[in-house]
Amino acid sequence: ISSDGFRVAVGVNGFDVTNKTDVGCCRVFDYREALRGNKDWIQVGLDLVGKVEYEESGTSISLSRNGRRIACGGPNSNQNGHKSGVARVYDISNGTWIMVGSEMVAPKGSQFGSSLTLTENGSRLAVGGPYFGFLNNA
Repeated sequence: ISSDGFRVAVGVNGFDVTNKTDVGCCRVFDYREALRGNKDWIQVGLDLVGKVEYEESGTSISLSRNGRRIACGGPNSNQNGHKSGVARVYDISNGTWIMVGSEMVAPKGSQFGSSLTLTENGSRLAVGGPYFGFLNNA
């Protein structure tokens, strides 16, 4: 949740796309005026969808204090070996979420992205991988 409480990020780790199960996604919403002056939760940008089947992106999410940067974790991504995990960071620009840098992955079995948190200003990211270093040769 942003510091003013008007922006929230939610993870939908069981989100499916055509021919891919549990890719997961992150969504961001603003509480603002909608139709006829009523306030409602309006989605900001498009879904931030995981890339590989069973990734479960959105298992962990973190939003910067001003709500303009989001981090999304997908601990079951197989991009770097079985359950290596992934973390991605995005900034909002003109209503579109743009990935910052490259996606971060760890060795197989790490489940990197199981937890994560951004600092208040979004300049630093800490990512948890509960099995990092234990199962990477499994």
